[in-house]
Amino acid sequence: MADSSDGTLLKFASGVFWSWDEDKLCLGKADRLTDIWRIDSPEILPVLARFYSGATAQEVADSIHADSRGALLGLIEEWKEKELLVLSDTDAPRPSVRSPIFELLRTLNSYHDIEHRDPEFVEEYLGVATRTYSSPALGYALVNAIEYVHHSQIEGDIVECGVWRGGSMELAAKKLLSLQEIRDLWLYDTYDLSWRDQGSEDGLEFLDVEGSGSAGPDGPGSDSPDRVGVSVGEVQQTLLATGYPESSMKFIPGYVQNVLPRYTPKQIALLRLDTDDYDSTMCELVHLYPKLQKSGVLLVDDYGKQSGATKAVDEYFSRKGNVRPLFSRLDIQGAIAVKPALDIQDRRG
Repeated sequence: MADSSDGTLLKFASGVFWSWDEDKLCLGKADRLTDIWRIDSPEILPVLARFYSGATAQEVADSIHADSRGALLGLIEEWKEKELLVLSDTDAPRPSVRSPIFELLRTLNSYHDIEHRDPEFVEEYLGVATRTYSSPALGYALVNAIEYVHHSQIEGDIVECGVWRGGSMELAAKKLLSLQEIRDLWLYDTYDLSWRDQGSEDGLEFLDVEGSGSAGPDGPGSDSPDRVGVSVGEVQQTLLATGYPESSMKFIPGYVQNVLPRYTPKQIALLRLDTDDYDSTMCELVHLYPKLQKSGVLLVDDYGKQSGATKAVDEYFSRKGNVRPLFSRLDIQGAIAVKPALDIQDRRG
C-alpha cells in the first residue's frame, strides 16, 4: 500500500470500532474480536473520526500537534497493514452523521421505536436485563410472538432451549399473564452443569471457525461469572416471582441431545432456540420443529451470529421434505419465522 505521505484517500474498513479499556483508547474490528489495538494518546480521537468519511494520512496528521504527528503516521501505517484502514473510493458517497448515530443506538441497546410504542415493555425488559443476553429487540419479538399465538388461537406450549437465568421466559410468563392465559412452559437447559466443548462447526459466524478456537467448555470466557449456569431452583424462583403457576413450568435439565428423545411436548405454539452450537440446535430442530404447529413461531436467538446455530438451521431446512419458512433478521443477530401453513404434500395436492 502507498506511503503515508502520499495523497491516497483512506477510510476505516467496515466493522472497525473504538472502545475504552483501562483508560486507553482501543481500536478493533468486528471480524477479529481477539485483536485489540491500544492507543496511548486519547487526544487523537477527534481526528481519527475523519477516516470514517475518507481522508489522507497527511491531512489527519496535520490537524494535531506537531510533536504527535510522527507517532500518528506510524499508527496509520500499522493500521493499513492490519487492513483497519483501506483505500477509499472517492466516487462513493460519504456517510452522514446519521450512520454512526444508528450504530451507537444499537450498541447501547436503545430502540426508540419500541420505547415510544410500548413503554411498559421497556420497563419489563429493564427488570430482566441481568438475567438475559437477548437485546430489547429480541425480547420484544418474543413478547409479540406470544401475543400473536394467543390472538391467533394457535394451540400448544411455549418451549425454550437455552434458558440461562430465565430472563426471556420471565418476559414470556409476564406476557401470558397479562393476556390471562396459561400455557405450559418447557425449559430445557444444562443449568448448573458444565457446557460441552464446542465442535468444529462452532464459533462466531463472521470468524474463521477453525481459527476461532475455544478456551474452555463454552469457548472464550467460559470462566466468567456471567457465563456460568444457575440451578433449576434459582430459575424456578425467578419465574414463580411473576405469579405464573408452578404446575405449568416443566424444567428439563441436561444436554438436549440426551433429554429430547425422552421428554418433549405434544404440541408447540412457540419454539425459542438459544443453545448456540451446531449439535444442540440440530437436535432441537429434529425433535421439536415437527411438533411446532402450523403458523406457530420459531425464534433462533443466535442465527447469524453463531456459526453452529446458523449452519444447523440452514442444513435442517435444506433437507428434502423440510419447507424453509421465511426467516426475518431481528437485530445484529437472531431470526424469527412463522411455520408455513401448507407443507409440500398440501401444495402438491
